[in-house]
Amino acid sequence: MSLGDQLHIVTPDDISPARRRLGRGIVALGSLAFAATLLGLLLQTAGRIDVGLSTWRPALYAFLVWAIAMGVGEVLIRGEQGKRALFVMPAVLFTIAMVVFPTAFGVYIALTDWNLSSFEGRKFNGLANFWQMLGDDYYRNALINMLIYTAAVLVEYAIAFGLALLLN
Repeated sequence: MSLGDQLHIVTPDDISPARRRLGRGIVALGSLAFAATLLGLLLQTAGRIDVGLSTWRPALYAFLVWAIAMGVGEVLIRGEQGKRALFVMPAVLFTIAMVVFPTAFGVYIALTDWNLSSFEGRKFNGLANFWQMLGDDYYRNALINMLIYTAAVLVEYAIAFGLALLLN
């Protein structure tokens, strides 16, 4: 095989400092835009300011811009390794969109008193909802049943794994 047939792989040493600065700037700008949009939505929801972000769409668009900025920035900063990271990025972004955001929203709702029939809207009440649940007999019964079920499933998995090891 001749020297001309070899594939040149771009190493981190081949990437210029100006290109890295550009990539970091794009990532920082996309992250700042996303954070500012989320902060604006949170402040509007809390009633502190009115910026006209009445729906979830600005957060979605900011998330998409941030995702694109992250992809472009990774390629500019890391070169060939950044292109490889792009293959993992859709799974990471999907996980963020389908797990992290709903979980954060669920925690936010859990810390508020939100009566849909009231004209007052949501009010922050901290951990009062959790203390109220712990005082409810039906909730404690459901919690105990869930813990027993979880323990039983873990024991069953351990027995099944042990039997699989023995059969192997």
